[in-house]
Amino acid sequence: MIKKSICLSIAALMVTITGFAEMDRDINIQNVLRVSYDDNLYQDQSGEESAEIVDALNISGKLNFSSRSDAVFSYQPEVRYRFDGDPKTITLQDAYARFNHALSPRVFLVVSDRFRYQLKDAQSGAVNRTDANYMENNLMGSVDVSVSEESQIKLGGGYEFRIWDDDFYGKTLGNNYDQYSASISGFRGFNKEMTQGMLGADYTDVEYDSSRGSLDFITVLTGVDHVFNPNMTGFGRVGASFGSVDSATGSEDSTTPYLDTGIDYNVSERTSFNGGVGYTIARAENSVYNAQDQLQLSLGVRHDLTAKINVASTLAYTMSWYDSTYAINGSWVGLDVEDAYLQWTIRGSYQINRNNFVELGYEFTDRSIDNGGMTEWDRNRVDLGWRLRL
Repeated sequence: MIKKSICLSIAALMVTITGFAEMDRDINIQNVLRVSYDDNLYQDQSGEESAEIVDALNISGKLNFSSRSDAVFSYQPEVRYRFDGDPKTITLQDAYARFNHALSPRVFLVVSDRFRYQLKDAQSGAVNRTDANYMENNLMGSVDVSVSEESQIKLGGGYEFRIWDDDFYGKTLGNNYDQYSASISGFRGFNKEMTQGMLGADYTDVEYDSSRGSLDFITVLTGVDHVFNPNMTGFGRVGASFGSVDSATGSEDSTTPYLDTGIDYNVSERTSFNGGVGYTIARAENSVYNAQDQLQLSLGVRHDLTAKINVASTLAYTMSWYDSTYAINGSWVGLDVEDAYLQWTIRGSYQINRNNFVELGYEFTDRSIDNGGMTEWDRNRVDLGWRLRL
């Protein structure tokens, strides 16, 4: 209850402040009503089907307090009615706020908070299907210091926690967690601001509930951001993570490569593309291991067929390696598991007029397990929606 009160108070405070101050406002409101069909509602081997009605309201905006301070925010409550689901009606929440303030001409403060109340993630373990929601809050802050026109130092920190509605899964099995982070990095601009190099170090500590233990690691990295041309930008980070993982046999030392790269490319006025590759050590998504080595690949493309019709598609692939030395359950010691997760989506939108849009979407998901007792499944979901922009 304390964590719930804290995160709700933070979110309410940031929104309340923006509501009563005298400032320039840019507020956007839209509502999406969708009818969908899901052939694997619970994302498991049961393959139970259901039709759904989904209504999501989104309120977002930017608030300019002064020449030195501004804030951005978004809030999206969502209601789903599942004809053959249990429970039939579920409500979800997603709220985000970020406050930016120039403490001086050279020192800048950024504070952000994101609160989510969501259904279980696709790779999460065997949660009670009738109680599969979790609450998550991520509070972050940073201070950026401009040492010179070309150089900058950034200090950051954060606190994140997750609490599952299913007490057995969250408390007893220890899937509730607290995560603390701190970072320091330096940036240097080159080549007339077209290229920026960086050096940094990040620290992460994950504390699981119950007697499950913890995961902590330090990542040392270097990288570069580059503007190739007005239509293409990219970044890259490489390094190594050095950590300690609690397991059934004690505390295990770990050394893992670190990689994070991405690119954005506007092929033309009508077509854009983005992609990324990442590799890191991360907290586990199940009750058996305390950590995973994770590879992530992502691709996205958007194309305007006409002035009123556009199509967007994304492809995301995650490969999780669960090393036997990360196991916290004695029966899994000596067993290495590979968890492959693939998701492909495509969505088309037709603009009827200035404020009304019709959307059609399809999503395919597949989870495959190699050498383990976790759940394999696939899923198809299609929806037809009406988006109203106010």
